Amino acid sequence: MMVLHGEGGDAGVSREAAAEVERAAFVAGIAALAGVVLTSAFGFVYLEWQLKLHAQDPLFVQLHQMNSFGAAVSLIIHCSHH
Repeated sequence: MMVLHGEGGDAGVSREAAAEVERAAFVAGIAALAGVVLTSAFGFVYLEWQLKLHAQDPLFVQLHQMNSFGAAVSLIIHCSHH
């Protein structure tokens, strides 16, 4: 069990340990987020590839238009916040 407040020199060591645990959790969270973004990007590209292969079907054309609109709106929202 980690002690955040101790007597003497133990307080500094436990605070450093707590900060290290927090940094490790942050790095793990960023890695998980990057994994989600990369797998989503792969899925989007794969879906578009399949849609282009079957472009003669009207349903696939509608899905392509919906995906393109969703990607464009997501990019606009992202850019408007920065």
